[in-house]
Amino acid sequence: MAEQENSASEFDRLSADAMEILLDEAQDEGMFEEALRLNTGNPGILRLLCGHPAAPPRVREEAARVLGLPGGKAPCLPGGKSEQTEEAKRENLAQKIRALTAGEKIRISVKAGREARSLLIKDSNKQVVLGVIANPRITVSEVEMAARTRSLPEEALREIAKNKEWVKNYSVIYNLVSNSKTPPGVTVGFLPWIKSKDLNLIARNKDIPDAVRTAARRFSEVRAKKRQA
Repeated sequence: MAEQENSASEFDRLSADAMEILLDEAQDEGMFEEALRLNTGNPGILRLLCGHPAAPPRVREEAARVLGLPGGKAPCLPGGKSEQTEEAKRENLAQKIRALTAGEKIRISVKAGREARSLLIKDSNKQVVLGVIANPRITVSEVEMAARTRSLPEEALREIAKNKEWVKNYSVIYNLVSNSKTPPGVTVGFLPWIKSKDLNLIARNKDIPDAVRTAARRFSEVRAKKRQA
């Protein structure tokens, strides 16, 4: 029951633009089928489904049938969309995301594909960013980049630091420690895992809070004494 409610909250009552952002980077046919099931009364979504090039034929045909198109056949998608350059596609995606309501951005952030995530994680709304961090499709390379982003909300940095899988990656913890926005209480806990040469850099980095630089200096001195013993 809970899983069905989650699906409804993600796919029901979204605008056609919000739904298209999700479907353009859909990983499987199930997303199209779920979108159809929850939007049989939404002509805008139905038109999107019956014309989307990645939609399964059965979804296209059913959407066309519900719309009452002649013979229940889905119309062909105009060829211009597939001929866009990568730059044009990204700008088109950025425009669509900018046009979404805050609520829609939050709802799609947890399901969005990589291109959409790369734009949504820069959003000024903290809940949108947290949704991207919670997205099960987010990759470690994306997390590495997020961990060093100073515009990221403190709460998002905390969420990254709490993920046991992500902090197994050295670049993630180094980026967290080097990020002046990461709370010192989080940062200091990672210092024992920082390499000595990087620890020295952190100790001299004036952009990092004093408490973190002081702790890094102490760790560095302790290691130096151990090497001399």
